[in-house]
Amino acid sequence: MNDSNVVTELNTETRPLVKEVMEAIGTITDQDRARATSLVRSDLPPSHEEITPGMAAALFIEHNSHNRALRQAKVIEYRNGMKAGEWKLNHQGLAFYENGNIADGQHRCAAIALSGVTVKALVVRNFEEDAIDTIDLGAARTAGDALDMKGIDDAKIKAAVAKQAEEYLHRYEFDNTPKSVSYTH
Repeated sequence: MNDSNVVTELNTETRPLVKEVMEAIGTITDQDRARATSLVRSDLPPSHEEITPGMAAALFIEHNSHNRALRQAKVIEYRNGMKAGEWKLNHQGLAFYENGNIADGQHRCAAIALSGVTVKALVVRNFEEDAIDTIDLGAARTAGDALDMKGIDDAKIKAAVAKQAEEYLHRYEFDNTPKSVSYTH
């Protein structure tokens, strides 16, 4: 696609992660662009695909002209999980409109591009543009909910403690600056 309007629109963003992904465009090979372009073909059925950082950068930069604002915290969360090897294949992958633009998954694409990790994802093509208002509507499932569903006692308390520890460790390991954690009684 390589629509100059897309790049111009993204350049006006002030969020640092958008600029980092823009800088990653230097690492996009012709093969990355070709694989990204073939990935979004509307005549293909849903499939599981290996998304390389270069492909993700090409998708984010060149197939992302109509999307909501990028949430930096979400991208960092995804990136850190990918770097730590915690990312898992599930039904929430990437969705593309018939024209090849990202319908759902720009945060995942940005995170893959920044993580340096290849991720396997479900790819759905031919997403109906008028259906966009039907996704991301439900209540977010918390880690406490997931632990509770596995039968763990005091799941919400344990999840809260684990979340604080994880945030500290991710910050220290990946960003090299420990995040202060406040403890209350």
